[in-house]
Amino acid sequence: MGFAIPVSGTIGAARKAAKLGYPSIAFSGKSGHHSSWHQDPVPASSSLYAALTAKFVNIMKAHDGPYMEPHTLVNVNYPHTHRHSDGKIVCTHVDDFDFILTASSKINSRIVHHRDEWTCGTTTLPRDEHVVDRKDGCYVSVTVMNHHLDNGNATQQAVVKEALRPLLKCLPDARSDEL
Repeated sequence: MGFAIPVSGTIGAARKAAKLGYPSIAFSGKSGHHSSWHQDPVPASSSLYAALTAKFVNIMKAHDGPYMEPHTLVNVNYPHTHRHSDGKIVCTHVDDFDFILTASSKINSRIVHHRDEWTCGTTTLPRDEHVVDRKDGCYVSVTVMNHHLDNGNATQQAVVKEALRPLLKCLPDARSDEL
């Protein structure tokens, strides 16, 4: 998210595919350390992120129509899988998480502002970092981008929003709860 986008290996792979015209998705999580695919035992955050990713992909695949335009990438960022608050641990089950359509916090992605897809009562999507770092819930950012790593245009966002409609939610303080 934000300043890390240009140096992220995950985003780099998705960007290369988008440059070649292939729709792509990058998934990243804030919890856990870099670990090998065969680590034993599997970290709880890895298992949870895998289940969230499967939920995302299955809903997208079930959509009867295009789910992304060519040259588009979707950057999905998961929050920490736990937060210590009065000794309680939250964000530990798939159903604890809400997926939110967001815009990138990358510095130059808003220099030339365009209207985002009408979502939750506004044409200005919340920033990915602000969504993932919220303390009032477990929010996953879903950011539509182009292969230049700028925010996708409203048409690109609308295609992804329609494919993910069963999954996407509005933040509690949004102007509307209608996608």
